[in-house]
Amino acid sequence: MIIDQLSNDTAQVIVVGFLCEYENISTTYSNNEWVELEGTIAKGFYHSDIPVIQVTNIKKIDCPCDIYVYPPDGGFASIL
Repeated sequence: MIIDQLSNDTAQVIVVGFLCEYENISTTYSNNEWVELEGTIAKGFYHSDIPVIQVTNIKKIDCPCDIYVYPPDGGFASIL
């Protein structure tokens, strides 16, 4: 997720995710488990052309202290 602080008491949150491909996955992950992955971004297709992460390495990790990703400049680029 990306969070943008609008003021001291409000924020905008956007859910962000990528479709991932990983061959021969040997470990099953449960809902709400955190993983760290490495891979290459490639052109994929899901209803139309989209970026897909072709995973080369994946490992289970502990939940981070802060689960949000903040814009580097503290701003928010509206898509409206």
